[in-house]
This record gives sequence, structure tokens and C-alpha cells, in this order.
Amino acid sequence: MAAAKGGKLSDRFEVSHLQEQGLQLKFVQVFIRHGARTPLHQLPNPDNKPELQVIWDKDTLFAGGEHLMTNYEVKSLDGGEPPVSRLENVYRRTILPGGSVIGQLTTVGKEQMYELGQLYKTVYIDQLEYLNPEFDKSDIYIRSTNMNRTVQSAACFLTGMFGQDIKKHGALTIFTETSEDEILYPNAYNCKRFGNFARQFWKNQDFLPGIKGFREQLQRIMDLAQTFRLDAVQLRDHLRAMEAHDIPIVRYLEPLVNSIDKRATQIMKYYVSRSAVENLDVLKLTTGPVVHMIRENMLKSNKTESCQKFHLYSCHDTSLIALLCGLGIFDDKWPPYAAHLTFELYEDREGQQFVRTLYNGKQQHIMKDKDVILPLGKFLELTKDVTLPKQEHWETCAMTDNPIPL
Repeated sequence: MAAAKGGKLSDRFEVSHLQEQGLQLKFVQVFIRHGARTPLHQLPNPDNKPELQVIWDKDTLFAGGEHLMTNYEVKSLDGGEPPVSRLENVYRRTILPGGSVIGQLTTVGKEQMYELGQLYKTVYIDQLEYLNPEFDKSDIYIRSTNMNRTVQSAACFLTGMFGQDIKKHGALTIFTETSEDEILYPNAYNCKRFGNFARQFWKNQDFLPGIKGFREQLQRIMDLAQTFRLDAVQLRDHLRAMEAHDIPIVRYLEPLVNSIDKRATQIMKYYVSRSAVENLDVLKLTTGPVVHMIRENMLKSNKTESCQKFHLYSCHDTSLIALLCGLGIFDDKWPPYAAHLTFELYEDREGQQFVRTLYNGKQQHIMKDKDVILPLGKFLELTKDVTLPKQEHWETCAMTDNPIPL
């Protein structure tokens, strides 16, 4: 396997020092947030104020972009028929003004994922020469949550990475799990222990520092009755979706977008991790199986030459927030559309293996360790407290007689 070559590259991936250390790339796992989409909720507007009635025109938002996405087929994890998407069926019941379904990848979102794939081409094909320029399905494993926006984001990413020639290889195979059994996002629906915690939490987040006062201030600005309970996470979702699609934000909310983002992030961080410093119960349920999978994939890649050497996981903002918290590298900023978290496994000339983690192309200090390139054994040691095997995860999820306090 070729070592890193010299040459100019966006410094976001910082590859030059890898060449100097004589490291060879052996295995890559990438977790991506999907591209821009329609919002998951309408703006809160109980009094039908005209300025809060946003039009999501389906003929504009989904026009063009056919070249951005190759054909694909969805299969279950065991290669069988695709599982039914419970959440996608729920989305189909809500049509936004303008005819768009909630939670759907738009042409803007496809462009974002295509461009992200081009960036990964620059790094892993052109610079590191880790993957062949010609798409080879034996090299690539594609896993997505069972939603249109994540499945399509994966297809767009790989089209950007391998170019239009990818289409001559036939449909991509993208593996998905049922909504009930999914581990790639915090699963409050089927993880009963976490679900009980989640239901308590979403009823009232006012106990978090600063949330109650901020919510009441927002409700006054939006002229909402104080008996109405504004959801900052839902409001943030809609405003950021508007921003991504160049839809003007109402005048009195525009200066508050960043503050809303900050408070929504505070809420979501607690939802996926509670107070992780004191108690790992929530964090192990929201991301423990994913951390376990990442570790196991690295170990398995050592045992067989036939291992697919590039794993792509297409998921969500909540997936990334939980995983970033679990690794001790969350920067308290909501992951943007097309955010990406990468785990690389390297080997030196003596056969010693090392892990490098990058978030949006920047090297990360796992659990605040001083080094960004960690011996594999140290990476495993640093992450052992948050890892939870899948079977043990579901067993822990069923322990409803041991509730997690807020």
C-alpha cells in the first residue's frame, strides 16, 4: 500500500507529516451528516402570522442535480430486502407549504455531499493514493440509516468521490437497519431505558442553565403566549434549513439565529450525554454501540486482507453529537450539514498501528490526550469506558426498572 506522497493539499486534512513519519494508511471509517434538507417541523405559528408562513416550493428545491447522484439499491444488513422505514412513513404525512415533504434531501444538499466526496477524492485517491480512482465495490462498505436523506447523501458522496464513471458499475448497494434496531443515532423509540429519560427531558428543559429565560425572551419577541412552550431545537432546525436554501429569515429572528443555535446545542448535548463527566449511562446508550463498532472494525481489519478498507456511514447531527461527546471532542457547536468525522488506522515500518481522528478535516485530541496520532492500544484504552457491544446495549436498554434521572 502506497505511503503518502508530497504535494499541495487543503491543510484541513494535514497529511504532510504522515509522510515524514513513514506511516501507511490501512483502514478508514467515515461518519457523515447528510446534506441540506427540508425542515423536520414547521415554524411555531399558532396565530398564523404571515411573516412566519415559510414556503418550501418543491419544484424549486428539488429541481436538477441528476448528475450529482448515481443509482443505488437499499438492502438490509444481511443483504436481504430493504427494511420498511418507519420514520420515512411518518415524514410523508407532513407536507410543508409549497408541497415539500419534511426531512428530504434537496438539490442543495446533494451538491454539498457531492462536493464533500470530491474533497475525500483529493485526500484518499489523489494525495494518499489509498483508493483506486476506479470505483471498486470490494473496497467500499456503505451503511446508512434507513431514511431517504441519508441514503441519497451516501450516493452523492460517492459520486463526487469517484466521478461520473461510477455509474457504469451499476447500482451502489447501501445497507440499512430497521428504525427499531438502529444504533447509528440515539434510539429513543426502541431503547426503552433511554426513551424514558428522553420523554422526561423533552417535557421540560428549563432546569438547564439559562434555558428558561432564553425561551421566555424568544416567546416575547415572537409574540407567543407564555403558556406556549417554544422548542429551541425545532426552531433552530427550521432556521438553519432556511439559511441553507437562501430563504429570508424574518427580521426579528435573524439577529438571534446564533443564540438560538447555541441554546439548542446546549439542550441536545444534554439529551445525548446527560452529565457525562458524572454518569455515562446516557452516553453509553446513545453512542456506545457505535464506538464499539469502530473499535471492532479496526481490529477486524488486521485479521483479513479481504476487509473493505473504506467504510462510509451516512447518519445525522444527533449521531455526530453523541459520538463526539463520547470521544471527548465535541466543540459545543451543532454539526453543520455535510459534517464529517473520520477515523484512520495507520501502520509504521515496524508494524505498529496508530489511529488518527479528524472532525471536519481537523485532527482531534481523543479524550483530551496530548497526541493526535495515538497507538491503537491507547485509542482502545481511552475509549473503553464508553463502548458497549450491541447485544449488551439492547439488554441495557430493557432495564427500565433502573431509570436514569434527569
